[in-house]
Amino acid sequence: MLRITLTTVGLLCTVLSFTQITFTAQHEVKPYRGGFRTGVNLGWYNDDWTDEKLAALAIGDPAMKLSGAGITSLRLTLPGYFLEYYDYDIRKEAFEYYAHLGSEENVLFIGHPGEEMGDRTQYCPGEPSRGFKNMYEPIWDDGANGTAVNDENAYALYVYKLLMIYDDQVRFWEVMNEPDLDYSGNGWKGPEFEGNWFDNVPDPCDYKMAAPIQHYVRMLRITYEVVKTFSPDDYVAVGGLGSPGFLDLILRHTDNPDGGRPTSAYPHYGGAWFDAMSYHVYPHIDGQMREWSNEAGGFVYERNSDRAVDRLLSKKEDFANVLDVYGYDGKIYPEKVWLITETNVPRKAFTYHGSQAFQRNFFIKSAIMAQTEDITQIHWYQLGDKTKEEWAGSEFDLMGLYGSLKYHGMEDAPAHEAAIGGRNLTELTRGYHYDADLTRELQLPDEVRGAAFLNQQREPLFVLWAVANRDKSEEATYQYQFPSRVLDGQVEIKPWDFTLSGSSNLAEAASVPLTGDPVFITSAATVTTPANDPRAPELAFSMYPNPSKGSFRVDFPNPLSDDAQIQLLDAYGREVHREHLEAGGRRLRVQAPELAGGLYLVKVEQNDGKSWTGKLLISE
Repeated sequence: MLRITLTTVGLLCTVLSFTQITFTAQHEVKPYRGGFRTGVNLGWYNDDWTDEKLAALAIGDPAMKLSGAGITSLRLTLPGYFLEYYDYDIRKEAFEYYAHLGSEENVLFIGHPGEEMGDRTQYCPGEPSRGFKNMYEPIWDDGANGTAVNDENAYALYVYKLLMIYDDQVRFWEVMNEPDLDYSGNGWKGPEFEGNWFDNVPDPCDYKMAAPIQHYVRMLRITYEVVKTFSPDDYVAVGGLGSPGFLDLILRHTDNPDGGRPTSAYPHYGGAWFDAMSYHVYPHIDGQMREWSNEAGGFVYERNSDRAVDRLLSKKEDFANVLDVYGYDGKIYPEKVWLITETNVPRKAFTYHGSQAFQRNFFIKSAIMAQTEDITQIHWYQLGDKTKEEWAGSEFDLMGLYGSLKYHGMEDAPAHEAAIGGRNLTELTRGYHYDADLTRELQLPDEVRGAAFLNQQREPLFVLWAVANRDKSEEATYQYQFPSRVLDGQVEIKPWDFTLSGSSNLAEAASVPLTGDPVFITSAATVTTPANDPRAPELAFSMYPNPSKGSFRVDFPNPLSDDAQIQLLDAYGREVHREHLEAGGRRLRVQAPELAGGLYLVKVEQNDGKSWTGKLLISE
């Protein structure tokens, strides 16, 4: 008996009406409009921790009283071997739940077939290929088998089925995880070293694919043709590369099984079949946080968050230099969209340096500096520690945003400083976008880093810190002076843990004290506007989050001296919400999710006549 499901109907409708693409990534790469996002690799801990629970812990869920770790996107996977055992729609409800939590523009890394779908050919003696069977069968068959693609091509059918079910929750289709994982020691080498992959083609035994490089290019091509045919606004990404030499291999080979040569059937090199460049970087193991010193007679180390961020960005430059050689520079061919799908630094030292401050500052600083270099997403590795701290044997055991979830539940999962800092980053920058022109106007000296952001009302937010330059230290100090045309008067300075502490400081824009920890700076006038009290700077209130979705907190630095009314007024001065706070109160939570998006005036008026006002943006 034929069982008709919504998915079946959708597949049939799709077969009846579609047009195959006539373009490649050498013709166009659509500008990315999803905004910068911080993501995470969820990991696995035990059967009690479902993916839905992990996502709620990462993103936050008010209904479960979870504040999250500032995550706004997820790096997910649906490998072939998993779907062979279960079915393609096994995670459909989970993906819909991620969207409910607010996770958007997600990454899905695909591939990794099981026995049924896998190519069993042994290009490396004793080890079957990690490709799919019949990848060189035609991709399309004009609907002859009831689907839009040729069902005999196992990989084309796999991608197509995934797309039909999960496309609404996926923006980036990442082809395999780390296909360039190197077993030979040659993948990391530059052109100056013998055996490098720029001048040589590795044996299939030398790297994870266990098949000729043109087979990976074939996977890219199939993914690109299928995804772009049905969802042209999505992106196809290489699979979290670590080796620029492997990227060079992709760019100088077609998917032709005969050596990757171009022919009429295989006209394009690999760069035509992906429009997003995904890479992985772990600064502490890259050997880039040290320099040789003849004077010292050895390496001089500079293990701190700023040097780690330098490596994060220089790794992009390593890959960009390879892309430029092949014309993917925006002049000959379009530039790629960039994202980092794995990165982290240690929270605790074993072989390498590690500390809470090192990891937390790296998270915040890398997210800020990535935006200055057109990187769209950064995904942390990973959500929770792999084991208890006392049982850990290496840095990678303790690189989670939370403690070991294997030994904790939803109610007591311990958040590390990185999770608190990530939450702070996301909440304080929500509604803002990076502005390169305003950042240039800051005229930051070499001792200071950061960036400027603007919201819809053109109100600025600045994230700044003093550059750390000592080994194993996050300490640094600098007294920064804003150019008067950028910011003048009094500023409010919120620390990296403001969402937890609720405390902030005031300073003059002409003399802002900075340390190695990032701070979030706004004009005090844009945060709160004192009315008729001479002690207004002392008594002014703050609101968090701002922008909000109608639920926010009002904080006073000192207890109110009398009972007070808190009013929300719309753009026409009409009262749309009112709360009461008794004398002695310092904090009030306001729940008004029914409010329409827009700018509101928040007015606090004590019974003795003293009043203060502030602006609140309600986002859609």
